[in-house]
Amino acid sequence: MTRRGHVVKIGCISAALTLVVCGGEAFGPVDPGNDPNFTIVAHTDEGFGPTNRKVEVFGLPIYAYPEVEDVKLLHAANIMAQYLDNDEDGIADNPEVLDALKSENAALYMWKRESQQGSLEAQDLGADESLPQWHASGQSGRFDAALEEVWHVITYSGFATAYPDVFGEEIGTSLANAMDIARGGRFLSVPSSYPEEAWYSYDDRTCDYNCMATEYI
Repeated sequence: MTRRGHVVKIGCISAALTLVVCGGEAFGPVDPGNDPNFTIVAHTDEGFGPTNRKVEVFGLPIYAYPEVEDVKLLHAANIMAQYLDNDEDGIADNPEVLDALKSENAALYMWKRESQQGSLEAQDLGADESLPQWHASGQSGRFDAALEEVWHVITYSGFATAYPDVFGEEIGTSLANAMDIARGGRFLSVPSSYPEEAWYSYDDRTCDYNCMATEYI
């Protein structure tokens, strides 16, 4: 993952969301898909040229490289919608968080090949780690990482921005203080070993303190 688990229920969104169609057919025609709530559209958005299509959820874009399956793109959109509108009334449950996400130009992009990972300035999600079948099989087998990666962009661009003293990733916030307790101490980088009393021991050495906070929540 590029950056930075918490799970909410996943289901269909009852209210349709309005999507904006952007021009551009550089990759050929785009199939709009068959989801009742979302439409896949072509785009010409600056900074996301290598991707050929997107879905918008409450105005937040999810982009996809051409090789990404439509079903995976739509799955990510439904997850994001459930996180933002869990009561499914068509209105974001927390307007402050949605406003923060928009102010931060929050976006997600989906990739298929390893060379595409980390290629764009946004949270990434690998198509092969997005597993809709995990839900259909009674949440058994390999975990659907789309739940985690979509949640990351909502927490670090949304909650951390809307409520910096509580959900900010810096030292001294409520989130960071709770994480320090869970790790058995304040470690700005991954320690050689965690204390025995630690119950959160994430060990990715490419993940700095802020990143650790995102992974923690």
